[in-house]
Amino acid sequence: MKTNQNAITQIMDGLFREHVNESAQQGFVDTNESQQVILCDLLTDIRHYCRQQGIDFELALRLSQMHFEAETTNR
Repeated sequence: MKTNQNAITQIMDGLFREHVNESAQQGFVDTNESQQVILCDLLTDIRHYCRQQGIDFELALRLSQMHFEAETTNR
């Protein structure tokens, strides 16, 4: 599957901003934290969501790695 990198970048930037804003309002994150720390927090929140919804996060992570490799192999 070919991806539109501009669209992905816009979506991820929006997710980062939304996560930082919500977490800052709740006192959980410093708005000056690095993107690495913010990504870690976002993934942790996704893990919590998956547990609550009965979604296998580790399976999704493995599948996403396979998709990533397939999308980037020929570049």
